[in-house]
Amino acid sequence: MEPNRIYDVAIALFRRNGIRTTDMSEVAVQLKISTYALSEMCGDKRTLIRRCIRREVEREVRWLEKVSADCRISPLKLIVKIYMHSIRYANSFTPTFFTELMQESYFRLLWAGYRMLLGKKYRKLLDRCRQQHLCTPDCDLSVLTDFLCRRFREISSGEAVPNRTAPDLSGFIVRSVLTGNCTLSGKRILQGNNEEHYELNAL
Repeated sequence: MEPNRIYDVAIALFRRNGIRTTDMSEVAVQLKISTYALSEMCGDKRTLIRRCIRREVEREVRWLEKVSADCRISPLKLIVKIYMHSIRYANSFTPTFFTELMQESYFRLLWAGYRMLLGKKYRKLLDRCRQQHLCTPDCDLSVLTDFLCRRFREISSGEAVPNRTAPDLSGFIVRSVLTGNCTLSGKRILQGNNEEHYELNAL
């Protein structure tokens, strides 16, 4: 059996049910193999969790690198797209997922590395906005970068609880904040960016 198939099934269960309440037998049932066969392929539950989370983070990094490097799209639109993705992604997990995960230093460091990369990408895109005169000259890019990272940081560090049932206001929130720091040209770009049919790639 392909390892990626195992990891996809396992992370789906961890995402939906939490880490503590999901045991190896549940993963094995979903894969239609024995618990013994699963352990032979993946080791114990702790090893499986590590492999799953590392793969999740690596997949998010690849997505972020690809999207943020797209020069065909306005950096303002890319910021909105990345922000919406990160919030929807964080909220796709069960409320206990990140609090359970952050109890181990390995996972804290893994997600901290991703959050650092996310902040760098936001700052680079905001720099492009300023170069293209889409942001006002007095716009504080450091404050904006912190705002863009804050909610994902709070959820992925276990400080805030994911909410899968709350209305998705991420697009409205980020556009409102950016609009207040944009030139007329930037505001026109944001007003024209009304597509909401954005599909979360990681689900």
